[in-house]
Amino acid sequence: MTDLYSGDTICILSTLDFICDLATKHHAPPITTFDQPLYWEAAEIITDAPEGSHLKNIVLMLGCWHTFMNLIGAIGTFNLTDGTGLTDISEVVYGQNAVHYMMTGKSVQKAFHGHLLGWTDVSITALYQVYLRIIQSLSCQWTKQGRCTHP
Repeated sequence: MTDLYSGDTICILSTLDFICDLATKHHAPPITTFDQPLYWEAAEIITDAPEGSHLKNIVLMLGCWHTFMNLIGAIGTFNLTDGTGLTDISEVVYGQNAVHYMMTGKSVQKAFHGHLLGWTDVSITALYQVYLRIIQSLSCQWTKQGRCTHP
């Protein structure tokens, strides 16, 4: 156990060294996951390590929560939802201020729920259209030319 402040460079470096030593002992690749603030610090340490250092072998991953947060933020930041109506639908449920935080990835729980609602709405609408076409085709009288005429 390291009794240091987790954001301290020495603490992160000693953790990375420990992971490398443990991976070498078990003949496995050194893989570790950090949350976003520590991820950047660890990435800088690995990048600044001298060539040939055991630190260069580390596979550094961003934690799943921050990865999801960045994904949601990318959807809202790069205007991927412009013209889709997702913002309009979300504003009906959550309000304009909340939607701003949802689309920038700051309110992850609401964003996930809002995207799930949007996906459900689109899915139900698409299935309804398919259902209508099936019902219409069942009520058709087919001509010899293969055309549908309604009675």
